[in-house]
Amino acid sequence: MKEKIETKINEIIEAITAKDVKDITYNEYRILDNKLCSIKYEEETKQKNAELAAMMAKTFTSGIGSCIPAPLPEKEG
Repeated sequence: MKEKIETKINEIIEAITAKDVKDITYNEYRILDNKLCSIKYEEETKQKNAELAAMMAKTFTSGIGSCIPAPLPEKEG
């Protein structure tokens, strides 16, 4: 079902973008604007997730020795 809806949305966007700019209605403009915002959000999310993963990998690989607690001294007696 999701794929059918995405296909229809993409067909609508293709039809709108095929129009001359002066023939685009305000509602059609809003559809394009919302789609653009969605695309930008997805790209930014992917980039931020990649940066976060890289930072976490760097943190774990560079500081793994410092994350291991030192053994407790043995008690005498």
